[in-house]
Amino acid sequence: MAGKRKGRRSRRKCRIYYPTVEALLYAVERLRRIYPEDHIHVAVRAALEDAVSAARFAAAFTRGSCREKKLAAAATLFYEIIARHPLRDGNKRLAATMLAAFMRKNSLKAPRPGGVWRVAVRVAAGEWGPEEVKRWLQRIQHG
Repeated sequence: MAGKRKGRRSRRKCRIYYPTVEALLYAVERLRRIYPEDHIHVAVRAALEDAVSAARFAAAFTRGSCREKKLAAAATLFYEIIARHPLRDGNKRLAATMLAAFMRKNSLKAPRPGGVWRVAVRVAAGEWGPEEVKRWLQRIQHG
């Protein structure tokens, strides 16, 4: 046991899978095919990159378990996609799609679509921020 201190547990690194900008663009293309009558296209590509960066930042500065870090990243990604308006139309749909994918990829319980829509509307109206979204996601994990 040379080099190890007695009584200390080794920490496992928290592995969080984030979407790439290419994955976000692919999701936008899929939404365009599903909703051809809407004008869904990327208006500000940098806003997509910034949303992913903000999610990474939120996880990095969240104290607590790996699951807490994942929930902070998920909430921030969802919030930032809606708040930054990277698309001309369809920001809430993209946020809901990416939230479901993020939760699934990171082995978290995904919320039901109806609940996601209600929260997306609250975020878009400025009623909820990332912390409220995170608390909502925490309740889903425990429920």
